Amino acid sequence: MVKTLKNKNKTLKNKNKTLKNKNKTLKNKQHYDKPKIFNVNGVSIFYVKTNLDILRVDGYVRTGYYTENINNLGINHLLEHLMVNSYDKCNESCINYFNSLGHIINGHTREFFVKYVNNNILDNKSNKESLEYIVHSLLKPKKHIWKNILKREKNAVIQELKTLLNVSNLKFINEQNRILYINQGLQHIDNMYAQIRKLKDINIDMLYKYYNEYYSRNNICISIIGNINYESLVKLLKSVITKPTKSESYNMMKTFFSSDNYSSCIISPQLQNGCVYYIPNNNSSLIENDIKNKNKNKNKNKNKINKNVRIDFVFFNKLMYHKSIQVYVNVILLYIKRILFNELRTKSKYIYSIYTTPIYTSNNIQIRIKTFCEPANAKKVYNKIVILINDLIKNGFDIKLLQSVTNIIRMSYYRKQYKNNIELNTFYENEIIHHMGIDKNNDIMTPYDIRNCIDQFKIESKGEIYSYLCKLFNTQVMFYQYDYPIFD
Repeated sequence: MVKTLKNKNKTLKNKNKTLKNKNKTLKNKQHYDKPKIFNVNGVSIFYVKTNLDILRVDGYVRTGYYTENINNLGINHLLEHLMVNSYDKCNESCINYFNSLGHIINGHTREFFVKYVNNNILDNKSNKESLEYIVHSLLKPKKHIWKNILKREKNAVIQELKTLLNVSNLKFINEQNRILYINQGLQHIDNMYAQIRKLKDINIDMLYKYYNEYYSRNNICISIIGNINYESLVKLLKSVITKPTKSESYNMMKTFFSSDNYSSCIISPQLQNGCVYYIPNNNSSLIENDIKNKNKNKNKNKNKINKNVRIDFVFFNKLMYHKSIQVYVNVILLYIKRILFNELRTKSKYIYSIYTTPIYTSNNIQIRIKTFCEPANAKKVYNKIVILINDLIKNGFDIKLLQSVTNIIRMSYYRKQYKNNIELNTFYENEIIHHMGIDKNNDIMTPYDIRNCIDQFKIESKGEIYSYLCKLFNTQVMFYQYDYPIFD
């Protein structure tokens, strides 16, 4: 009798242990609600409630390299450095101030937005300070601080750009940008020499003017991800984001940003379907001399190792926004990668690897296919890629391969757990940019929605995804880089 009671107690203890472990795992497993978009005193708020005790606050400004021109290249990057340190409590060094509080702060300048970041462990004081830092930096920066730190931060930006001068394919990227874009800022986005030259001429008055033009409330979105109640968040935001003063810039952005002419401002109208552009290597003249004098230098050239040709295909079109765009583009790119790899690597052995990348903007999408091959095979690789993509557009998807690709994409999304608020912010970044300044919740896709979309995905040769593919691959140009021209 005593033994049975002891055994019962043991089993009860074990059950309690397993229940405790289950509760622990439930706590550790991240849960996130559907995003909410709302407006507080003219500032757009993108909010996702999660069960993790880390608050992620990001301030997005709809400016970036594409709002620059030939006279102020690099101004966004410099202004970002100043803004990061323009909170009045920081004593001109906000990174040191927030590091001492256990926060992580940073700033990033991108093609189509500038982003300011603050991460902290949740508590009421830190929550308010995180929000205050982002809001005050964007809307109420202490401009007198800029004068004191301008020389220091300008030097920091120049040193940052100088480190990027070591990138081996910088000339190729610069030439590609110059041809692809009509917009001056995007043409010079990777032109470190031009940015360094222009930065030296940027003064405090130019920075004040630029800030007043682009850092208006209707041009800002604040993203908040963390375990914070919606009602208490709204109350906190209203205490931090005060009503706009009469002197504040509260005008809508210039027509440059309107949906009608946005894409024409980005992609050069001179580009025609099927164009091929040659971009020489830095040492092309030396190599050409070697080729001309090959009879004199036969012995020297015997053991010479030739470089591979770089080939970049760029497909571009106006962005046709779709709730399932992430799934569609990922499936299409993996499918194309598989057929090209099979034909060019497995069968023909022309290439070693192939890379596919999508580039999204508010109103434009680019699909980039990059590979390297021997110079003798460059024309064959070009022709094969054109033929294979044209065949795909003409005949539609192979059902068996499409099923295989969809399963791989499904598996990759199910593997993504979005374990922290930083990963979740990265997932939503395209949505934040797309909805900036727009109060609507209908089109926002969550990670759960993406998985449901994949589960309900129809495997059809010429279904909805096929019609999207045909529009996506509307216009194509090709760039290649080598020591001398290969194509006529």
